[in-house]
Amino acid sequence: MNFMLNSLIILILLLHYCNADDVESLIETAGYKSETHKVVTEDGYKLKVHRIKAKVPGNMLGPVFFMHGMLASASDYLVLGGKKAFPFLLSDSGFDIWFGNSRGNDNSLKHQTLKTDTNEYWDFSWHEIGYYDLPAMIDYMLNETKSLKTYYVGHSQGCTSLAVLLSTRPEYNAKIIQAHLMAPAVFMANFPHAILRSFLDIVGKLADDGNFNIVSNSRILNYLNSISRVLCADKTLSSGVCAASVSFICGENKGPTEIDPDILPDLLTHLSHAISLKQMSHYLQIYKSGRFQKYDFKKRNKAVYNASLPPAYDLKQMVAPTYIYSGACDSLVSIHDIEHLRNVLPNVREYRRRFSSHQTFHCVADKLSQIINNSGYCGECYKVKTNDGYILKVHRVKAQNNLTDKGTVFLMHGLFRDSSDYLAAGPKVSLPYYLADHGYDVWLGNARGTKHSNEHEKYLFNCKEFWKFSFHEIGLFDLPAMLNFVFDYTKDSKTFYVGHSQGGSSLLALLSSLPKYNEKIIQAHLLTPAAFMKNSTMVLQKISDKIGKVNISPILKLSKQICYLNGYNHETAMKIYKNVTCSIVGKNKHETQVSEEALKIFQDNMSPTVSAMQLMHFLQLHISGKFQQYDYGERNWDFYKSQKPPEYQLSKVTTPVYLYSASEDALIVPSDVEHLKTILPNVKNHEVINDWNHLDVVLGKNSRKSLYKNILRSMTMN
Repeated sequence: MNFMLNSLIILILLLHYCNADDVESLIETAGYKSETHKVVTEDGYKLKVHRIKAKVPGNMLGPVFFMHGMLASASDYLVLGGKKAFPFLLSDSGFDIWFGNSRGNDNSLKHQTLKTDTNEYWDFSWHEIGYYDLPAMIDYMLNETKSLKTYYVGHSQGCTSLAVLLSTRPEYNAKIIQAHLMAPAVFMANFPHAILRSFLDIVGKLADDGNFNIVSNSRILNYLNSISRVLCADKTLSSGVCAASVSFICGENKGPTEIDPDILPDLLTHLSHAISLKQMSHYLQIYKSGRFQKYDFKKRNKAVYNASLPPAYDLKQMVAPTYIYSGACDSLVSIHDIEHLRNVLPNVREYRRRFSSHQTFHCVADKLSQIINNSGYCGECYKVKTNDGYILKVHRVKAQNNLTDKGTVFLMHGLFRDSSDYLAAGPKVSLPYYLADHGYDVWLGNARGTKHSNEHEKYLFNCKEFWKFSFHEIGLFDLPAMLNFVFDYTKDSKTFYVGHSQGGSSLLALLSSLPKYNEKIIQAHLLTPAAFMKNSTMVLQKISDKIGKVNISPILKLSKQICYLNGYNHETAMKIYKNVTCSIVGKNKHETQVSEEALKIFQDNMSPTVSAMQLMHFLQLHISGKFQQYDYGERNWDFYKSQKPPEYQLSKVTTPVYLYSASEDALIVPSDVEHLKTILPNVKNHEVINDWNHLDVVLGKNSRKSLYKNILRSMTMN
């Protein structure tokens, strides 16, 4: 039964989204006055344009034109209501707000001569929407408001159609003050949704046969529409079945839910009934071709275009100032395609990934980004795919003034940890905030297997195949993928690097195996780097000898319950921390070195899973006394063509390296770090911090004074 309900809702969402019939009521319910205007296009389609009458008399700040996506209408922008919806906020600020409705949606279903139940009416794609609908509506609005220019806000197909307009009728660039493109569906070569790709293949075959209409009055669609009204009107169901359906199609929100469950009934019961299959088919074509091109008529291309292939739109003509916004978890428009669009357009002023999925264009990327924002900084989140299929999350920290003139810094965490480590000590202590305050663009990586990077394009998180990696793969696959993303995004060719423990191991594996990356690292600051481990305490061996499972969550759960039972004060929690963690990472001679808040964040963000190969690899380093690749035993010959694993060629690590060790560290003792210093060819300094252990370098309250100032000083001297 649950499967049937999900399937029905998913089908409904595939076919239609919001109904435009209630645009006027949505505006008036929010306490504003609405107007409806009628516009006729050059090719005879009758469109409706809606307007929010400003509460403040006069057109003070000019018009703003909103254009919806496919399977949608002007209602999309209004369902959040008067206190949250973006158009109402702009209206309150003095802008004159207008909404377009493309041909074929419920408010623009008429034509001067054609009937809507004919194929001739539905013989259009988003090309015609851009070439005919947009200029008709924009010109009408400018004439009504006595304005020469307008701001433009488009979502998905609303961006596609604008790209068509400005590239085929470049004179309209002069009429656009700014174009704000949310999840723009322009390049789609990396369209990530496999199920929808299969669906579009079917659509494409129907369109090739000349079947363009999903009939507006179809009994099937009306029946499904009635079911959705019953199911999604129930808030209990809407927060489950309906929300899951939105996530299925548009992409999952990894952080807190960004679509308010209370608006889902309004969102999903106001459904549009019709769409041209040619619109979908056109998107399928640009996915398959990898080009932003006109409609492919195949055998008829010669007659239509006087060429065998459809011409590409000339996006260099799109010179209007453009701002791009995309979703970190968008399953319809991939980050790679939006990055390509950013590189092609000649006048992109800003590109931000400030929301999660394709439909949630008012959201924060995830919980950690919210923590960064709440600390008074700009937090962002991005997804990156490695060459071997792992999907990683990268976080970004910027100062509120967006000043990043000092360049980029990339921070990498240790074993059992993630990017939250560097933020646990809070905004007055933590290294990312400290660097952001001094003008650096700070990025934090998350290795495969952490809670932020627990996806793979082929394997599930609980599959054995997912966990076949050690720090070697993190170094050779994860780091290049994340670093290259940062370079591509920021347009910087180099970065500073800070790595803690395994974050040092993985960088050394990368730079010795792929030495070209030495040129990309300005300085490497390695905090207690796990390379040579001969002198580590035997607790490492005792733990590793018993490894047989990947999941350690029961231990972590018990630890959290002990530390946070009601009635346990800070002193008791610190004693537990000291007794448990210090037996592994080393003594802390100053119990107050780690704050209560940092301890809580440390406990809450400790990864419940880790690859057994990671632990075993570190054990092998301890036993062998060498910094070497993973020892597969009898299978070494299959991997290395030798009986023993090769050592990493540290002589190839030519990057300037700064080493830091802690006198009480039981895992990476200072003598082993000193040995690393003698092997690396370009070590600038090795600093031993007295009375600290393995974790104090990232969690300690005095880290800024005792350590981070030295790191910053070295960076500024570069």
